[in-house]
Amino acid sequence: MSTSSGQYANEGLFGEFMRSMCSLDRVRRAHAALAAGESIVLVDDNPAGTEGHLVHAAQFATAGSMAKTIQHTSGFVCVALDGETCDRLDLPRMWNEKRSHTPDYTVTVDAAAGTGTGISAADRAHTAALLAHPESRGIDFTRPGHLVPIRARDTGELDSPGVAEAVVDLLRSAGLRPAGVLGTLIGLGDPTRTASRSELAEFARIHRIPLVDITDIRVSRMHIDYRLERTAHRRIHTEKGDFDTIGYTGRPGDHEHLAIVTADLAPAAAVDIHVASLRSHTATALFDIHDNLSNLDGAVGDTLFVYLEQPAAAPDRQNEVDAVITRTVVAHILDDLDLTSTAGAAGHDAMTEVRDWTSA
Repeated sequence: MSTSSGQYANEGLFGEFMRSMCSLDRVRRAHAALAAGESIVLVDDNPAGTEGHLVHAAQFATAGSMAKTIQHTSGFVCVALDGETCDRLDLPRMWNEKRSHTPDYTVTVDAAAGTGTGISAADRAHTAALLAHPESRGIDFTRPGHLVPIRARDTGELDSPGVAEAVVDLLRSAGLRPAGVLGTLIGLGDPTRTASRSELAEFARIHRIPLVDITDIRVSRMHIDYRLERTAHRRIHTEKGDFDTIGYTGRPGDHEHLAIVTADLAPAAAVDIHVASLRSHTATALFDIHDNLSNLDGAVGDTLFVYLEQPAAAPDRQNEVDAVITRTVVAHILDDLDLTSTAGAAGHDAMTEVRDWTSA
């Protein structure tokens, strides 16, 4: 299999897409672990550097799980909570000034009953479980304490979540309460610094726990929330054979996407998948693509071309937004065309990219 020559569209984006085909599977594994009361590693690749957090569901917190968190992290143990829970428990912000790129810490707490000094693993586990309990009230806690709640902000589909927001999203989508214990993992070789990317992967391997990153969680959330509707279907005839062209509208956002797939594709066919940006109106692009299909060198086997309309975003976030939209839309199109299993079986070698044929 060969790729098209010439200038590729969104080459960096496509590379990221290739490396992240298993995002949904990683999130499903994280869901299963959290629902079983186990921990996961959550990776945050932020502009200040990579950080990893050991996370478990607060509703299942035990002295053992808290001791593990304290042992392998900085010891600054937090509990991510949604805004509704913070309001119900009367947990005001530690500082009134709101800054978009910093955690929204609230006042620290201990459980008012059932604890000693509040600092032990058992005491902090009890406090965490109480924070997660749906019938807890503000009077059930003393302030200040030894556990640090973080208020998760409400985020939209394309917003870039912080760690607290990612934890709450992950727990909710797992069917658990929106309360997660987290601590920043320290280096395996040098515990005076935070763990590197490679050390986070090694930690997850040693302890046999799932590792996910924030982009995985965003992809999963969009996969759940995003809706793709067929709006057009037409068969075109080219010198390379017949192709079905299918137009889609994606919501939210009313983005137009186009799929071109080999006509009468066998269900078990090994499919080459090509991804590119749709830079013009779908109708105009269709004529451009028709001409270029005819001009391709060599035979064209069972193939799926996906052309995506990417929403505009701030320049420093365009690639990130493009990556999330790409992974989400391609996954939905594969589901719609009943190609998920064959595409997954084909693996990375069956995935390539075509250049941006459409008009600028």
